[in-house]
Amino acid sequence: MSERVDTEFTQLLDTFIDGDLEHSQRQLLLARAAEDPALGAELASAIELQQALSGMPRLKASASLTRKLHKIPRRESRWFSRWVLRPRSAFAAILVMSLIGGHELYQQQQHQLAQQAELAQAKQDLALVLAYLEKVNRSANTQIQVTVNEATARPVARITTKTLQNQLQPRQEFEL
Repeated sequence: MSERVDTEFTQLLDTFIDGDLEHSQRQLLLARAAEDPALGAELASAIELQQALSGMPRLKASASLTRKLHKIPRRESRWFSRWVLRPRSAFAAILVMSLIGGHELYQQQQHQLAQQAELAQAKQDLALVLAYLEKVNRSANTQIQVTVNEATARPVARITTKTLQNQLQPRQEFEL
């Protein structure tokens, strides 16, 4: 299949989908589709699409829009209708945009999951540090209590011992 045949077949197919195909052109389209299975598959897809689109309501363009559309130079209009108005091209463009948007959403979700994992790890690390600090605090409290008890116990013991010794010593009575 040559490029010229592809272009002619594509133009016939577009005209067929638009519903503007003359009887002789329709016969040519059917003959080419019968000769080449790939073209036949394209035609079958176009017929399915046309049937699906036939059930959709048609909206009438305003008179001002119709006038503006008719003022578009034919060359630009042909390019526009060949690429943008072709259902497969429009579907492909929508599909590409959807994939790009989906990829962006996927990346954002992965970034959020990574942030959540980092936050969970930070919470675990903080809990470990707090547990360690609590252990150190208990140990320091115990050490302080032992040190304070030892520091206060000696002077208290000395004072108590002296007091008891003083009281137990025989008292000398004064003679008169």
